[in-house]
Amino acid sequence: MMAGRLLLIPAIAVMASACAYSASGQSYPRHETRGAYNVEYGEVVSARAVEIEGDASLIGAFGGAEVGRAVGDTSITRAIGSVAGAVAGHAIERKITAEEGLEIIVRLDRDDTIAVVQAADVEFAPGERVRVLLGHFGEARVTPL
Repeated sequence: MMAGRLLLIPAIAVMASACAYSASGQSYPRHETRGAYNVEYGEVVSARAVEIEGDASLIGAFGGAEVGRAVGDTSITRAIGSVAGAVAGHAIERKITAEEGLEIIVRLDRDDTIAVVQAADVEFAPGERVRVLLGHFGEARVTPL
């Protein structure tokens, strides 16, 4: 029985990573398709590496609690294991879903300067011309021309 519950660990990790949000400038969530963006053009002023914090849902906490409970052999150790497992599962899920990002400072052709943080899946160099897609709710993404 305990071995079966311990098999939950890889399944929880897979589920947690599947729920991860992509911060890529090259990726669109389904709900953003067929939506209109304002398109502006500009020049990269600078780009620096940042860390995009991971998310934590109930999946990591619940899975960790189940694994912690499975390890205990008495009701007290199961309770302690559940709490410790939930805390550990929450932290593991945050770590799994974290990613490297870029803070890109862009001087738009209309003389405004903006900063956009997105996944570091495309490199940007100062002076590079870029396209900036601006959404209606403050979201933005930078793509090379």
